[in-house]
Amino acid sequence: MAGKFRQICVPVGGPTGTGKYFIQIICDPDCRLKRAELEVVETSKLEPEKFLGKRLVVVKEEDDDETEKFQKEEMKISNYS
Repeated sequence: MAGKFRQICVPVGGPTGTGKYFIQIICDPDCRLKRAELEVVETSKLEPEKFLGKRLVVVKEEDDDETEKFQKEEMKISNYS
């Protein structure tokens, strides 16, 4: 697959906390969802050790190794910060 990966980070919030919703897509030429993750930044419902530095995988396409390579590069860049 020879497409271009894109990642979008959307800030989210609710009555008990805030977070970031990460959406990864690939376009070749049409765009499709590859992975979606939710990272809790702060919440009054969980202890920090349960969510800090972690992301909940909401959607994951499991068809190729390119996604894995992309994710490893993103982790190096963001360090989940």
